[in-house]
Amino acid sequence: MAEPTVGSFHYTRTDHGRTTALATWRVTTTDEAIANAVRALAGGTITVTDGGFLDVQTGATAVRVAILDTDTACLRFHLRDRPTLGVFSFTARPWTLDELTRDGQGRPGVGGRGPADLVIRDVNVTTLTGLHVRHLVPELRLRRRPGRPTHANPAA
Repeated sequence: MAEPTVGSFHYTRTDHGRTTALATWRVTTTDEAIANAVRALAGGTITVTDGGFLDVQTGATAVRVAILDTDTACLRFHLRDRPTLGVFSFTARPWTLDELTRDGQGRPGVGGRGPADLVIRDVNVTTLTGLHVRHLVPELRLRRRPGRPTHANPAA
């Protein structure tokens, strides 16, 4: 049986029906000890949502994770700096995890277990009409373990 999830990581916030991308990670949990531990690790502030969740708006653009398992859009992991806190989750929608995963050299990578960094990447583009657009995009950067090859995603 899978270990229960103690908190969820988010890169967006929805206020009054409008979704906004965030520059730093937001973590929701129902456990005050988990919220305080996340704030101690990643900085930030804790608020209580209308639904009774504790919402930690961290100061971190990246967190070190140990991947436990994945499916098409959901990642389950421990925080590498505090693995005893329990299992956290991150849902990649509207993307798939394959679209967000990069190997140690920045190439599209394949999933799996092991060390990684969960990052909010700031992407600035200029459209063909000259409009400057800023996107905040989550990215899962796989860390290569010594002695283990890094494989590129053949579908990318």
